[in-house]
Amino acid sequence: MSDPPSPIAGLSLAVDFVNTVWVTGGRTVDVMESRHGLRQWLDAVAERLAQDGCRDTLRASESLRRALLEDRQQIRSLFDAATGWGHISTGTLRHINECSRSAPIWMEIADDQTNGMRVRRRRAAGADSDIRAALCDDALQVVATGQVRSCGGPGCIGYFVPAPRQQFCSPQCSTRARVTRHRAAAKSGQDRPQTGRRSTAPD
Repeated sequence: MSDPPSPIAGLSLAVDFVNTVWVTGGRTVDVMESRHGLRQWLDAVAERLAQDGCRDTLRASESLRRALLEDRQQIRSLFDAATGWGHISTGTLRHINECSRSAPIWMEIADDQTNGMRVRRRRAAGADSDIRAALCDDALQVVATGQVRSCGGPGCIGYFVPAPRQQFCSPQCSTRARVTRHRAAAKSGQDRPQTGRRSTAPD
């Protein structure tokens, strides 16, 4: 049976990127463990990458896959620090800043005879650098807004940008947390000493 898709989609590009590794049924699933998985993910976010100035010819090469694994780890470290789970290292800061600088971005306008004038973002580097810079740029923007959250669901390693009153990254995590609380409350009740009145009936 094939693994389900990542349980989180449609959030910020960087948040969706770090959530390409997740836990289901007590085991870790990683989209980026193969070039095939990387290709599927690139296809799924192609439109969003294009809006951020990335080229249309992104290839799921092995070199890109390995580079993105490192980028993902560094962005996860950034999000850990932003959500109070640790301190960010100078190595992580250097990696993300250098990655962001690797593909400068500008705005460009073109006159399309069919659709009229169009304004879009463009990046100056090659395809691999484009996507890596786009992901690091978005990670920095998410951290700057203070919106990124780490999920408190049992065993979850995901992040999310919360909607109003949202406490978990997905309905599944919310359900698991509710079940865990219910079981803990039930166990606490069983362990609590009985405090009912002692019977006064004669032996």
